[in-house]
Amino acid sequence: GAGGDAGAGAAADPAEFSAAEVQVEDSADSVFLGEIRFIDPVLDNISGTPMTKLSVFVPNRRDKFGRYLLYQGMPVTATVLAKARD
Repeated sequence: GAGGDAGAGAAADPAEFSAAEVQVEDSADSVFLGEIRFIDPVLDNISGTPMTKLSVFVPNRRDKFGRYLLYQGMPVTATVLAKARD
């Protein structure tokens, strides 16, 4: 597929799988909670629009087959909920 297959030819970890092997639906398994570790102000390279780059820590769970539910290259949508400051 596009971008090649990382680790092609190597012994595959049974807990890893490619994007083509999974269909993610809206369910309890598709919601992950984590915490923001870093907030960096950046400028968009093309438009110069001020943006915020977030680095987050999200524990990865496994499905009933032992495969990780999040993997590199997977498209995600995030909702950021701010806590009130004291």
